[in-house]
Order: sequence, then C-alpha cells, then structure tokens
Amino acid sequence: MNTLKGGNILNTIEETIKSAPLLKRYIWREQIELVKKRMKVTGEDLIAVAYNQNGKQHLYVAEEFIYFNEVKGMLSNSENAVPLSRVTSVTCTNNGLVASLTIFAIGTTVTVRAIPIAIAEEVANTIETLRKQKVPSVALQK
Repeated sequence: MNTLKGGNILNTIEETIKSAPLLKRYIWREQIELVKKRMKVTGEDLIAVAYNQNGKQHLYVAEEFIYFNEVKGMLSNSENAVPLSRVTSVTCTNNGLVASLTIFAIGTTVTVRAIPIAIAEEVANTIETLRKQKVPSVALQK
C-alpha cells in the first residue's frame, strides 16, 4: 500500500485495475507497469493512478509531476505533464456512482471524468498532500 507522510492511503493503482472491465484488466495493468518503468528512468515514483471507466483518460501522479494522457483514437493520443508546483487546486465532483476530478494549474486545467468515487477522492487527497509537502513555509523564511 502506498504511504505518504501522515499515514496510509488507498492503493489507487490496484483499485484502478480492479475497477477495469474484466477484459481490460490485463491491458491496464501492463499500461501502468510501462508508466512505472518510464518514471524510474527519470527518478520518479508512481504514487497514484486514475483511469476513467472507458479507459480513454489516464491520470498518473508522481512526486514532481501529474501526467495526463487521453486516447483520442487508434493512432492519436494527447499527453500533458503538469508540475506539481504549478497546481493551484483540485476538485472532486460526485456524479452518481462516479466522480470527475479537475486539476487547476497555472496555464492549464485537466479534467478526468467517470472515475470511481473512492479513487477520485483519494487521488485528490494525494495531490493536496503532495502540494502541502512541496510548498515552502513563508513563515519560516521571515
């Protein structure tokens, strides 16, 4: 289980794989493993993951960046990396059985729709916790 300073958090990686449609679980697990390997090369660790229900929007949270990937077709993807230091706020909106996660950052906004509620809330909490750990204390600098 992943841990941050302050205690245990929901293992969003395993929960995301469990929430996948039965025939996509293997594919999602392999995609996440590829992202983990790519992050290891840059020295980052994958902390949290959220995929929407149809698997077309992927959100990966690392120590320094939030990565967003959207599959737009067989040959088209869009990728966006947002430095954690540029994130201004995170909102989680419940829509019945699923939630939407919106990340507001300086210069961009990323929204992932149709995520299981527990995963969306945990990813939002994880991002907020990471932001608080990264923000330098102004009071200590005076």
